[in-house]
Amino acid sequence: MCQLFETVRLLDGEYCNLQYHTMRMQRAWKDIFHVENPFNLVEVLRKQPAPATGLFKCRIIYDTKLTEMAFERYGVRKVHSLKMIHDNEVSYEHKFNDRGILESHFKKRDHCDDVLIIKKGLVTDTSYANIIFKRKEEWFTPATCLLPGTMRQQMIDNGKIQIMVMKANQISLFEKFKLINSMLLDEGPEIDVSNII
Repeated sequence: MCQLFETVRLLDGEYCNLQYHTMRMQRAWKDIFHVENPFNLVEVLRKQPAPATGLFKCRIIYDTKLTEMAFERYGVRKVHSLKMIHDNEVSYEHKFNDRGILESHFKKRDHCDDVLIIKKGLVTDTSYANIIFKRKEEWFTPATCLLPGTMRQQMIDNGKIQIMVMKANQISLFEKFKLINSMLLDEGPEIDVSNII
């Protein structure tokens, strides 16, 4: 049975964005296992002892049941440059525990900090985060993301970012980019698009 995982932000004993993590898990259960809600994420987390202070990454591995849960103190991975990697076949529509394809692309980053995966000429994601682009004080996210992230969806729902079909050759039309995910939130630095190579 294939396994998936969720990475949930735990700040001073409080889990963040559980509604969106639950929605993504429900989609995976339905699409992959053809079941609905075999367990309740919120209830499971309430029963588990967790660090009470500090910022932690809570990693939950699951299929139709919770397999493993671990906490790791979180430190931001600094990313200032991205290398474009082209892969017309890449697929990662659910948060699979097997990240082999993403890890293999990450190894191709050369002197850059991460990769930006391009599929059939369209911008998708980096190896571990969704990406958003700034133009004239407005923020946009590629419609063709590999994995619909929880932070990305929350920002779409809150009107902070707009969805846009984005070709790789249009990146230069934007000014800045930022990486977002459940741990970074939308608090990462704004980076000039010239740092995408």
